[in-house]
Amino acid sequence: MRFIVSALIALFLSAGAASSQQPVAPLDVDDAFALSVARVGEKLELRWNIAPGYYLYRDNFTITQGATDVPFTVSEGVAKDDPGFGNVEVIFDEAIVDLTPAAGEPVRVDYQGCQDGGICYRPEARVVAPDTLVVTKPVGGFIAPVAGDVSLAASGIVIADDAGDTSSILEGSSVAWIMLSFLGFGLLLAFTPCVFPIYPIVIGMLGRQGERTTAARGFALSTTYVLGLAVAFGLVGAIVGWSGQNIQFALQSPLTTAAIAALFLILASSMLGAFELQLPSGLTSRFAGRSGGGSLGSAGALGFTSALIVGPCVTAPLAGALVYIAQGGDWRIGALALFSLGFGKGLPLIAMATFGGGLLPRAGRWMEEIKRLFGFGFIATAIWVATPLLPIAMDLSLYALLLIVAAVDLVLRISSRRAKAAAMGLTLLAGILALGAIDGNGKPMQAMARIVLRSAPPAGSDLTFTTTASREGLLRAFEAAGEKAQPLMLYVTADWCVICRTIERKVLPDKGVAKALDGVHLVKFDVSEFDAAAQAVLKELKIAGPPTMVFFDSSRRERSGTRLIGSVASSDLIQSATALKR
Repeated sequence: MRFIVSALIALFLSAGAASSQQPVAPLDVDDAFALSVARVGEKLELRWNIAPGYYLYRDNFTITQGATDVPFTVSEGVAKDDPGFGNVEVIFDEAIVDLTPAAGEPVRVDYQGCQDGGICYRPEARVVAPDTLVVTKPVGGFIAPVAGDVSLAASGIVIADDAGDTSSILEGSSVAWIMLSFLGFGLLLAFTPCVFPIYPIVIGMLGRQGERTTAARGFALSTTYVLGLAVAFGLVGAIVGWSGQNIQFALQSPLTTAAIAALFLILASSMLGAFELQLPSGLTSRFAGRSGGGSLGSAGALGFTSALIVGPCVTAPLAGALVYIAQGGDWRIGALALFSLGFGKGLPLIAMATFGGGLLPRAGRWMEEIKRLFGFGFIATAIWVATPLLPIAMDLSLYALLLIVAAVDLVLRISSRRAKAAAMGLTLLAGILALGAIDGNGKPMQAMARIVLRSAPPAGSDLTFTTTASREGLLRAFEAAGEKAQPLMLYVTADWCVICRTIERKVLPDKGVAKALDGVHLVKFDVSEFDAAAQAVLKELKIAGPPTMVFFDSSRRERSGTRLIGSVASSDLIQSATALKR
């Protein structure tokens, strides 16, 4: 319990300091870097008046006329250890570029700058008319960036205003508002399938008490459990904020998935009586304290480790939150934000334990039956977690085998008619699941329907994607779609992304999905390496990580409200694809 209290004190004492050090709301790019042009003899002089607290990258200037690079000189800068680009040379206060352009043709100048300790702006481009010295934004073959848009290397790719809406909502907010917002996001996440496995953990924790659980006791245990969960999330937020890296790709790795599945198998073995899983006696005594009611410390430790279960799930609010924290660069804000999100996830658990804990009877034989039920439930959860790593339909085979074992266990231990009827029901359900496994498509009810109707299994769809792992390949894919005047779906994936495997096995082969995506140029952006170049592309596109699907119309503009993040169903993809074609 003491480690939770200490962590909470550290988090909340840092709130004031974090609030006072929040970066000032960034200026508009033209206010931060005011460009003026003058003629000095035969040369053009481009001068940027740089606002205090801002800088331009000296090596990021490029100047062209048509397809020709124009030689130029640029004023000296100073060395800086930049969080985004490493050791670079930057220019504060004023930047001057001198060049001698050819007559007549407009000059294009590209540059990029940052707020010191704050945001970095996207690469900017301006067009200078050598005769009139008028400065404009690029037009013609490019879509001029407007407020709220993000461009990919000035290529005309425009992101919708509502993309990554969690991060956009929170930009420039106070610490109190950030914590309140993340508390709300956590409450939303509490009703996703990823969180459901921790409900039986809490019920089992309450049921192990030696006496009927009162509302006060249920509240104390569940709140301590949720605080442990929230502290674990807070530590992740601190790491993300400190490092500036979105670590959700590590949480999605096959190794992490296998470890979580193994954890559930260990818990299941304990519930089924293979061994007694408990803390060392010394720690148990310390947690117990004087009151004898002591499992508060154990509840906190259990909550802390439960973060492993709910952490790897990537949903839209969590993806946007990770982007916001990684870009903010403040470990205290990251810690407070994800602590609030973790606590929000646990609010329904506290309500359930407080108001429902008193309904549980005293410990007795029923607890042994509940333990066995949870044991089989944890095995089922392990199969569910490991499904993306298994061959197609293997999960159904394992579920069927589990049901048969549960039915045999029930008949051998309980000789009542109800037990035999329940065992028959489990066996029947196992047979239905086995049909789906034999059929090979993972849909047992469709397999049964085909047996009854004596119809052949439907042929799966065969979608053709252009796969690339580079910025250049991505731009070529957009050019190919533009030549055919086709909309484009960008699917961000990686070989370590376990959710992506589920999408590619169960969603993309759907015939309805194939029909909805007919006429859409399909592109996979593979970020398996997740190097600096891939991260830069994802940052420009406001993508937290895989799996993400982004839908662009034929003018390279993202269709608002269609982006899909994390686990998706066929119906979600069909809906977004249909909206793209309207």
